[in-house]
Amino acid sequence: MSGTVPRSKILLVDDAFINIQVLIDILSSDHELAIATDGHNALRAVAAQRPDLVLLDIEMPELDGYEVCARLKADPDTADIPIIFLTARDEERDEAKGLALGAIDYITKPFNPVVVGSRVRNQLMLARQREDLERLTRELTLARDTAVEARREAETAREVAENANRAKSEFLANISHEIRTPMNAVIGLTDLALQADLTPKTRDYLNKISNSSHSLLRIINDVLDFSKIEAGKVEIEARNFLLREVFEHLSDLIRAKIAEKRVEVIMGIADECRYELIGDAFRLEQILLNLMSNALKFTEEGEIDVQVRTIHEAAEQVTLEFSVRDTGIGMTEEQAARLFTAFTQADSSTTRKYGGTGLGLSISKRLVEMMGGRIWVESTPGRGSVFRFTASFPRRPAAEEEMIAPEDMGRLRALVVDDNQATRTVLQNLLHMFTFKATSVASGRDAVEAVKRGIDEGAPYRLVLVDWLMPDMDGIATIREINAAIPANLVPKTLLLTDFGRNDEARSLAKSAGVDAYIVKPVDCSHLFDTIMEVFGRNVAKVFRPRHDAIDPKDIITRIGGARVLLAEDNAINRQVAQEVLEGIGLVVDCAENGVIATQKVESSDYDAVLMDIQMPEMDGYTATRRIRQQPRFANLPILAMTANAMTGDRELSLAAGMNAHISKPISRKELFAALVKWVRPRAGGMRPAYVVPKKDGDGEAYAIPDTLPGMNVPAALERINGNRKLFRGLLAEFARDYRDTAETLGVFLIGKRQGDPEMARKLAHTVKGLAGNIAASDLYDAARSLEEEIRNDHREAWPAAFESFKGAHSRLVTGIEAWINEDAASQSLPQIQTVPLASLDREKLSTPLTELDELLRSSNGRALMRFETLKTTLAGVEEAREGLGRLGESLNRFDFTAAQAALADLVKALGM
Repeated sequence: MSGTVPRSKILLVDDAFINIQVLIDILSSDHELAIATDGHNALRAVAAQRPDLVLLDIEMPELDGYEVCARLKADPDTADIPIIFLTARDEERDEAKGLALGAIDYITKPFNPVVVGSRVRNQLMLARQREDLERLTRELTLARDTAVEARREAETAREVAENANRAKSEFLANISHEIRTPMNAVIGLTDLALQADLTPKTRDYLNKISNSSHSLLRIINDVLDFSKIEAGKVEIEARNFLLREVFEHLSDLIRAKIAEKRVEVIMGIADECRYELIGDAFRLEQILLNLMSNALKFTEEGEIDVQVRTIHEAAEQVTLEFSVRDTGIGMTEEQAARLFTAFTQADSSTTRKYGGTGLGLSISKRLVEMMGGRIWVESTPGRGSVFRFTASFPRRPAAEEEMIAPEDMGRLRALVVDDNQATRTVLQNLLHMFTFKATSVASGRDAVEAVKRGIDEGAPYRLVLVDWLMPDMDGIATIREINAAIPANLVPKTLLLTDFGRNDEARSLAKSAGVDAYIVKPVDCSHLFDTIMEVFGRNVAKVFRPRHDAIDPKDIITRIGGARVLLAEDNAINRQVAQEVLEGIGLVVDCAENGVIATQKVESSDYDAVLMDIQMPEMDGYTATRRIRQQPRFANLPILAMTANAMTGDRELSLAAGMNAHISKPISRKELFAALVKWVRPRAGGMRPAYVVPKKDGDGEAYAIPDTLPGMNVPAALERINGNRKLFRGLLAEFARDYRDTAETLGVFLIGKRQGDPEMARKLAHTVKGLAGNIAASDLYDAARSLEEEIRNDHREAWPAAFESFKGAHSRLVTGIEAWINEDAASQSLPQIQTVPLASLDREKLSTPLTELDELLRSSNGRALMRFETLKTTLAGVEEAREGLGRLGESLNRFDFTAAQAALADLVKALGM
């Protein structure tokens, strides 16, 4: 896709002006903003001008956010508009309620500019992506039907069939490019956002966006893989790899999906996890990931058991059998018989309920056969399925010396505690492989008795592995009782097994219970070994490998930081992603929007490398590269294709055009950095100093900001609004003005004449909590949150103390803000405004900004505030305009666009226009 992404229309709905002003500062540069300050105005704004996205506050008078969302989703004309709730709440039940009503996301106050901007962009991009995918699905279905028809006609018209096949390949190439271009933006921006300092919940949301994006990418790759296999273009590589690393990477890829279901995943790999094999690890992982993803898709609860066993072993060759067993819905014999056919699933109802392309198992079958094995399924309806496949690999036994415990730890007694039999068996086998003497029990009670019995028999356990979530007595309680029941000098080392997504919760509980370490399931054999060695204080070489995509940016900066590169890319979002990634490793980045500009810049500048997109307007990447290579002085200039073209032959076309490497979109940072390190060469005089992206000054540098304010983190507050000092001063002034009497109002609701109205008090505390969070007033935020919680839980005996805490924090903050503002105002000499006679105004010239402001007010567009500031400067010295400007400014500060329209009409009349 080419060209820039159009500005999206976003409706901001919030009854708190501070929240709206913060959002305007974050979003106005990239989006068209409309504002509504209550639910009724929000519904009218949506009807008048359909937005691309609605950011909707929950707590509002008369019509709250839930009701607004419900009404929009009930109307067929607005049901598909994405809605993100804005809230200071952090309750799972509130989130569940919003999602059940049809919202797509939550943004929790206080707002983080990077998170808000990234999540808004991602949701807008995903909305566009969904529309594109619906169109592409129809086109792919049509292409599939066309291909089937072409095969039937091939017997009588071979030439027609060949032409149809060529058309299909071109179609898939174009579809691939069209999908990969926006996918690169989604994955890239999410990756950049994940590098920021995030809350656990925000990181979870972004990880889910990333996982969904990669799932979509796998579907695209399935379509391309099937096309390549059909054409006989796929080759199985022969490279050294460790089998355990395949399983470790599978664990990383699948953990997030496991956390979404009530499913126990067991990976049974013991002696085999030492194997160093020669083969295609990527294709083996692809097969296993397909089978595991299917098992998770069709299994709502129970377990998924992944096993590998050696079925034939020779000195330099090994044949392995892999199995993936689930307790899901199962299949009939008839369904299983057609399961490995392309574009086919078990039945039509399965397709509707579970989705999928029907290509994964077909591709897996072809790949298994290319590895010299076979694949089959055993299944019973209602009782689950077992998929098995075999594969043969050359083996290097001499390299398999890792994960052997030190000699003095041999035969160490270890106890496994887990209510799942399969998990106990897997862990026992792993511990035996480490040369430990391991036994197991199924409950916490049995574990305590076993530890006591071991001491009585003179053979105490030195290591206990305990599952966290067990019936009757969980892992934390088990470890506490073990530690309390035996002498301190005989307490064993303890490892807690936790579920992904709950490891932070487990860590906080485990610390108080005296747990030595914890491991996230499914358990990796090498990670388990390293953890055991660490808790026993053994300094042995670690065998756990970081994730495949782990990158050390510091090392990259050391090697190529300061290099100057040209980025030729016509898509604005992809340019932004690539530029931030490249600048993040210390490169100096220059950009070109097409091949013509790229060739001109190469000829007039001095670059260390060029990153060249292929499909660009005016001149594509191939032509641009050939033009550059025609000049002898650029013969050794590294040119790297960075493109969404990923079909068979595209890499060859890039190399034939004179490029040094071909990097497919969505960009893998590992692949990109590896290519840069390989091709960028230090010059004779050394590299330039590593480039550092200059920090942007906030707006209004002249505004003096105090280092501290009572109960407030000033640097954090500035960071949340991108360092905008002018906005910071305005927000605090307006907070002190509009919320000066909040404590008195709360007192009336809680202990005064209206003490029977706690819900009003809770809502007010909730509002103040959100506002305090956005201006980093931590003391008031904590006090408001505590008060809101006590009111919600109806702990009336705690209300007085919570209210006093709120009142103290509120008073300190407001008093501090007012003192600073008064001191600042006294120290500044106000400029004299020269009086301008009304008759001297150029009414014709003034007509345009007045008309534009009127149009912005009618559409509740947030840009009205910026237009007003310009108008105010123009009319500052006009006496007749003073009253109208004041009323207009006050209305806009409240985001009351109706009152602002009336004030503007009076102003126009006062000007005689």
